[in-house]
Amino acid sequence: MRKYIFILFVSVLIVTVAFTSADKITITDAELIEVVKNTSALKKVNDKPVFMMPQVSMLCVSPTAVQDSAANFPHNNNYINVYVNDTAFIPMTSSKKPKFKTGSVLIKEKLTALDTSFSAPTLFTIMIKREKGYNPACGDWEFATVETKSWHVNRGKIEKCMSCHKNYTQKDFIYRENYLSDKYKMGMR
Repeated sequence: MRKYIFILFVSVLIVTVAFTSADKITITDAELIEVVKNTSALKKVNDKPVFMMPQVSMLCVSPTAVQDSAANFPHNNNYINVYVNDTAFIPMTSSKKPKFKTGSVLIKEKLTALDTSFSAPTLFTIMIKREKGYNPACGDWEFATVETKSWHVNRGKIEKCMSCHKNYTQKDFIYRENYLSDKYKMGMR
């Protein structure tokens, strides 16, 4: 019963974010943590965990991560799953040059192994499409990371995220070619 109530809460939260007024998107850190803890309420857009190139993996970290060296850095050789809310699903899966609506949520779940039965997520990176004017330099996206050891949240106009995503203006600042399921790629127009 508790699990059902929790799933219902998260589903309502996701719908609330998706249909929030275009004037202002509000989601608290606690709500963001609850969303990433229950990705089953979202739509997964890759078939299986996808290998993340080490050079990209090292860039895609929480701003608080300490990088000793490439050899012992824990963000090497990772795999990802990507989830989206209902608002983000159609542009993510059907358009070569998507335009995401305010309220779209994209979540990347970072894993240390391909076999998810042996690998719990180590980090979640999140993009939330905010109201017009929030972040014009990067398509009005808010970037966030949630570390799973401490459930610490970093969010906002994270420069490390923006420096990479700025390269994808034609695709509304997202890169999905390496993880999006083939069934979606084939139907894009």
